[in-house]
Amino acid sequence: MQGFYSKVEASNILGVSTRQVNVYLQKGKLRKVYHGKRVWIPHEDVHALYDDTKKGMVPRREELSAVEKRVAHLESTIEVLKLGMGFGAKREPRTGPELLLIRQGFLDSLSKAGWKVREISDTADLLMSLREEEILLLISTKGISAWSPLLDLSNRMISFVESSESFPTQGLGTLHSRLIRAKDRFLGLVYTSSKTNTRLPKNQAAKLYKKLEETPGIITDYVTQYISSKLELSKGK
Repeated sequence: MQGFYSKVEASNILGVSTRQVNVYLQKGKLRKVYHGKRVWIPHEDVHALYDDTKKGMVPRREELSAVEKRVAHLESTIEVLKLGMGFGAKREPRTGPELLLIRQGFLDSLSKAGWKVREISDTADLLMSLREEEILLLISTKGISAWSPLLDLSNRMISFVESSESFPTQGLGTLHSRLIRAKDRFLGLVYTSSKTNTRLPKNQAAKLYKKLEETPGIITDYVTQYISSKLELSKGK
């Protein structure tokens, strides 16, 4: 039903059981309407509860030595990575309304138990294309939790691909790697912005990085090649 989620869809978005959704309904945290014999929940109620849940999360401490090594690696290459921002063809930054529609799409996708290859590919493309000013614009509109649905969605998609019987025999391995690289690019952009001056202010980037609770992995071959091309262009000037 347009504008409403089923209890199963709401549970998928919120990452809880349908029993817990019933608890939310009983306590008035979610409203419900009846259509036939089924219960439907307004989109805005589910989205608001999702955001409230994210705001209440306490970031974990990064204690693993492997994580610390990755962070140290990123810090040592910050100035180089800075040259690699703004991937792909030049385009105008997305507007506020466009970003809100994209975020709505994240939340709608979170309501699903599985995704088609095209949907996963589009998510990877979006992660790879994001710019600092776009990240900042959505934060200014929806708060520091604005990008949590995108990271949640990418993580669920990665797990979904890994659990598929066709992985990696039917090309899903390539899609899996692409999605991980795109997620690392997004996290790397946020992390780098928290350490050096970009279009995403350091204080905002640091808060977002802490909220997302994930550390980016290594710099991929794609990133390395892109940065190298930028360096060559700068030397020629």
